[in-house]
Amino acid sequence: MRGPGATGSSPTWRRRCCRSWGCPSPPPCRARACSRPERARRRTRVPDPTPLPSTPGALRRGAALFDEGRFWDAHEAWEEAWLEEDGEVRLLLQGLIQVAAGYHKATVQLQPNGCVKLLRSGLTKLEPLPPALLGVPLARFIPEVQRTLTEACRWQSGELPSFPRHLLPTLALDG
Repeated sequence: MRGPGATGSSPTWRRRCCRSWGCPSPPPCRARACSRPERARRRTRVPDPTPLPSTPGALRRGAALFDEGRFWDAHEAWEEAWLEEDGEVRLLLQGLIQVAAGYHKATVQLQPNGCVKLLRSGLTKLEPLPPALLGVPLARFIPEVQRTLTEACRWQSGELPSFPRHLLPTLALDG
């Protein structure tokens, strides 16, 4: 008989394990999701600060789409690279994906709640990163996203009739 905190295949261990790795699936799917091979590989690899060869191209494609206001397409351009990356590069991509999805919620779906939630989540990922990771000018971009988040909160509360599109930032990658 296993006690609390025992490792192995007990349902309690699997639930705790999956939650600690951020599995998006609700129970009981968490146990199945945790055993997926790509999650297991991600847990055992040491994060490498060097991006994979395909990541800079995906980042540039996504940034160009983002700057055109095609936020969902930018999200899609970054997603495959995000699934393969680790460490700070992964956080950068995840933060950009969430910000792009937040702006999609604001400009296409007109959903203030989703916009605010995604912008907050994206900023949480981006704020601890270096000011210019992989040519992304985070020192400029983060304050611009924070400003749009403030206005999105006003939109959410009913103070503004719509999202102020004129405040949407661009990425304009360095280099």
